[in-house]
Amino acid sequence: GSPIAALAGPFCDELFVTPTGNLVCHKKGKGKKLMFCAHMDVIGFMVTYINEKGFVSFTTIGGHNAPALINTKVRFVNGTMGIIRPRRQAELMDKPASAVTVKDLYIDIGACSFEEASAMVKIGDLAMFATSPELIGDGCMMTPYADDLASCCVLLMAMEQIKKSDNDLYFVFTVQEEVGLKGAMTATAAIEPYMGIAIDLCYSG
Repeated sequence: GSPIAALAGPFCDELFVTPTGNLVCHKKGKGKKLMFCAHMDVIGFMVTYINEKGFVSFTTIGGHNAPALINTKVRFVNGTMGIIRPRRQAELMDKPASAVTVKDLYIDIGACSFEEASAMVKIGDLAMFATSPELIGDGCMMTPYADDLASCCVLLMAMEQIKKSDNDLYFVFTVQEEVGLKGAMTATAAIEPYMGIAIDLCYSG
């Protein structure tokens, strides 16, 4: 099971995974169905092409700001490390940041040929940001994946604190939010709650 399932298990009456992949934690009650959800999927990258020099083209999974990706370290599911670089840096310097797209970028995995790179990653392989959470300031955490794992923590804390409710409570950790809210939509259709509350993040400042 997932780490979230292990943490949530003691605080709900039943726990199950939907065909879509949502984790549903049910605290039974005789009142109205209330659904609280937070998405547990995160943004990432997928290999689309490997050229003869071993450089990796990619597409994004979820919303990314292409200019901000330059010089970002990534880790593939198989453990291969890489860094996102601009294809033609001199040309990009003359481009406004808003004009930079993922097509202007590639992932350097340290390979020198197509054959070498193909032994390290394959088309369709997934990668994510290769950074660890760090504490900064007074009790703040810096991580690229606060969205939306921070909200998953909020749901877990609420489940722990609600000992008993007159209502029928469903805490749903959803998937595929980053690619179209698909997990939340299927969960809503399956549970048919009286009310649904989604928890997510917003920009600070």
